[in-house]
Amino acid sequence: MLGPGNTASRLLLQAALITTLFFGTSAYAADAVYHLRKGPGAAFPVVYDISSSSDLSLQSAQGSWVRVSDGTREGWLPASVLQPGKGRSAALVWFINEASEPGLWSLSLGLSTDDSYEFNLAYAMANEVALDGRMRRASSGLAEWQTYEIGASFPLQRFSRLHWLGYAGVGVGSANGYSDRWQEAGESTSVTTLSVSTDFVWQLAQRFDLRLRLRAEQAFGGDDKVSTATSLIWNLAI
Repeated sequence: MLGPGNTASRLLLQAALITTLFFGTSAYAADAVYHLRKGPGAAFPVVYDISSSSDLSLQSAQGSWVRVSDGTREGWLPASVLQPGKGRSAALVWFINEASEPGLWSLSLGLSTDDSYEFNLAYAMANEVALDGRMRRASSGLAEWQTYEIGASFPLQRFSRLHWLGYAGVGVGSANGYSDRWQEAGESTSVTTLSVSTDFVWQLAQRFDLRLRLRAEQAFGGDDKVSTATSLIWNLAI
């Protein structure tokens, strides 16, 4: 239950936000120096020092850290030290600090051109590299196949809300006797797989992005063949 002091503070905060949003009032704090780090954590080295009065745009968030850019330089800093300024209103800064922020895990669901669906579970590590576990499954009538793999995804390029990611992983696959996934239908098959893929990512919101995935898979077993597929992926950070 909120006490009188908390209630008054919240009312004052709301009044300040309304003033900023509707009347364009600016009340920025005195200039400070932001120590931008290479990654989202205090263990990463500082790569740039930027004045808080710089025109900084918010690129992404990870846990309690945000990645900012002034157009030529970018880095990570704690969301708690972010102040209103050029490119970031008081309302936006408040939302970043008050809203529930995504953690290091992400869940993905996708549909592929080879009539399979896939489920991914990833954990973000240092330098935006993620440990990525993937499962794919297809069923057409009596024919079924599935693969389970683990690998790493890593950033290749970033253009504001558009990202380009790479991935490499190894796994195992199996198909029943009705499937010709890795050899002619007639008997069940088990194979080892090596997969590479690239994702073109469109960041729709802080927690949610849409991905177009191009994938190639080399099977070791059965007919040892290479298969390719294109997938549409919905990814949610949690």
